[in-house]
Amino acid sequence: MKILYAEDSVSIAKHVQNVLESMGYHVTHVANGLEAVKAYRASPPDLVLMDVVMPVMDGIEATRQIKKIRVS
Repeated sequence: MKILYAEDSVSIAKHVQNVLESMGYHVTHVANGLEAVKAYRASPPDLVLMDVVMPVMDGIEATRQIKKIRVS
């Protein structure tokens, strides 16, 4: 299973990514919503885990954009 994980806190992201990868998941980590949208377009994952408060683009707006990609 491919997971796209958007989290701007490096310490939190490393911990969560390590746990998920130890369970056999492939994790792509990005640091903001804009990167999440770009990563989703490049290779749609099976699951998206999104922080809400991030720089550049917050998780709410990134989720809106990803939903538009899925519909089209």
